Amino acid sequence: MIKSLLRARKKFLSPPVFPDDDEKTRIAAILYAMLLTITLLVPIVVISSMLDGNIRAQAIAAIIVFFFILLGLQIPMRKGYISLTASILVVIFTALITAFVAIDGTIRAPALIYFVLASVMAGLLISRQAALVSAIANSTIVFALLAAEINGLLPPPILSVSIAQGINFAVGSVWLVVMLNLATQSIDKSLALARSEIAERKQTELALQQLDDMYRRAIGAAGAVPYILDESMHSFMFIGEGIQQMTGYSASEMNSEIWKLLIQEGIPRGRLAHLTYEEADCITDEDHSLLWECDFRIRTRDGQTRWIADTSVKGIDEKSGRLVAIGIKQDITGRKLAEFARQKLEVIYRRAIDAAGAVPYVLSHDVPNTFNFTFIGEGIASITGYSASEITADLWNSLRLDAFPRGRLSHLTFEEADRLTNENHSILWECDFHIRTRDGQERWIADTSVKSFDEQSGKLVSIGIYQDITERKLAEELREKLIGELEQRNAELERITYTLSHELKSPLITIRGFMGYLRDDALSGNVPRLERDIHRVNEGADKMLRLINELIDLMSVGRVAHESKEFPLRALADEAVELVRERMAQKNIAVHIADDLPTVYGDRKRLLEVFQNLLENSVKYMGEPTEPKIEIGQIFQQDSAPIFYIRDTGIGIDPRFNERIFRIFEKLDVMSEGTGIGLALVKRIIETHGGRIWIESEGVGKGSTFCFTIPDGRSKE
Repeated sequence: MIKSLLRARKKFLSPPVFPDDDEKTRIAAILYAMLLTITLLVPIVVISSMLDGNIRAQAIAAIIVFFFILLGLQIPMRKGYISLTASILVVIFTALITAFVAIDGTIRAPALIYFVLASVMAGLLISRQAALVSAIANSTIVFALLAAEINGLLPPPILSVSIAQGINFAVGSVWLVVMLNLATQSIDKSLALARSEIAERKQTELALQQLDDMYRRAIGAAGAVPYILDESMHSFMFIGEGIQQMTGYSASEMNSEIWKLLIQEGIPRGRLAHLTYEEADCITDEDHSLLWECDFRIRTRDGQTRWIADTSVKGIDEKSGRLVAIGIKQDITGRKLAEFARQKLEVIYRRAIDAAGAVPYVLSHDVPNTFNFTFIGEGIASITGYSASEITADLWNSLRLDAFPRGRLSHLTFEEADRLTNENHSILWECDFHIRTRDGQERWIADTSVKSFDEQSGKLVSIGIYQDITERKLAEELREKLIGELEQRNAELERITYTLSHELKSPLITIRGFMGYLRDDALSGNVPRLERDIHRVNEGADKMLRLINELIDLMSVGRVAHESKEFPLRALADEAVELVRERMAQKNIAVHIADDLPTVYGDRKRLLEVFQNLLENSVKYMGEPTEPKIEIGQIFQQDSAPIFYIRDTGIGIDPRFNERIFRIFEKLDVMSEGTGIGLALVKRIIETHGGRIWIESEGVGKGSTFCFTIPDGRSKE
């Protein structure tokens, strides 16, 4: 508590300080001195007047109120309201003087001297204008009081001289001395401040000279030549000695005329790059806020070609009023030659990329798993249908149907390959994208790039090329398809060769054996047995002929061209049923054909063989169900060709043999009729039409369903 009171007293007895405003602190110090002086002098005036007995009670009350107001003015002063506090003090002080003068006899009153102090106070604390206003106001008040006294409006003056009046005069004199002392101190501080500013200015000038010297040395060390050009007189006011190394002409020889003769070409750069040399020169003469930047190609004194970078600022010289340019010239020949070589390489690079049908790009990976194109070649339009300005990361991702990493990344998924190359920049990014273009086409795009961190932005970037490899992919797919077909045909040929050696041998042996019997029967005259033997020979020959015909039919699928056309599948199914109607009737098989079978496009003759063979197969392996039945229908699919099926209630099949039954000469029941070529022929016809065929069965004794598709082949034609 005591410490707090001591701190408050110390604060009250010292003027306020405002660190950010020196002028405010100075005026606050004067104001504080005045408040403290008045606060100390007022009790002296009151006591002396009371002892003298010439002061009225109203005056004492006014002085006491004024005293407490003085104490209260400490609060706004310390809060920083200096001008407001000073104005209140001047106004209240003037009012108090007016009251005293009115009571003590107007111009005869000793307190009249305080009007002068009020004006001085206004000048010191507020402004010179405030002092003038205060003086005018005080004069007006004095004349008003005289008029009031003449007209009897004021109480009779106290004319006797008293000790209190002497004290008042002495107090006024002391106060005036204090005011003058404060004024002198203020003037001294202003002079000290002025001297300090002069010293600082000299130091600044010295520092500027040192900086200028350092600047010239730095420019010289950088191989630059400083200059000052008088644009109005077209002459160099100053140019560095290094100009001789650049041009072959010394600083004393160099002038604007020689410089113009050396120039072969001027190319503005920076904000002036879009202008001609003449336009750039004119606009910088008019707008001095624009930096003059220009690269000059010159021929030196000894005939060499050099490139000089000229950078300067233009402005009006304060002394002469003329337009001058202050700048530097720098030899950039090496940099320019490297730049031209790089541009040449870029042209060659771009031509090579264009010749290869590739599109260069630069990707910026802002955050993990996101990117944006900072550059992409115009050729992207021919690949995707979207121009370079339209392509964005989101659009590219929307075009992508699938992605297959290749090269060292081929064993990874797309996400794994992307993560690995983000972590290890030594691995080349290689990926084939399957995309859908703007017009709905499907294309294959090869993407090859390198990833690294950009030195300026610190972001991961990819620099690479996109290349349309659709034709190559289609060729690869066709090659793989042909290789597969060739392997399949070779396997079939091997099976055919192997089977023919057995299937044809059997009827030949039969025919050969029975030929001997025929001779014996003819010699012995056994006609009945001769007829039986001839029948057996005919059966063997028919089997050979049927086998040969079916083989020829199988081999001709896809080679012998028949006209493809559009036809109703329901009519073809009806025709196929009629071809096997007799055999169905023998087994009392019911047939149901769906009414919603569509029209299809293909080789009608071959597709009839498909239905006929599948129906004959169902009849052959119907077995003896209680309700033998065959059903022909379709399963509709939204985005692809419908699936047609032929379902029966026959003996079914073990799922292990679902693939085997479509191989040539494959018969699960070797004792059954037929050559084993029928289902192989069906498979070949369906595949020739671009479709596929398979069998579905829950097992032996549960029937079978042959499913197949017949895509519309007109789009491929």
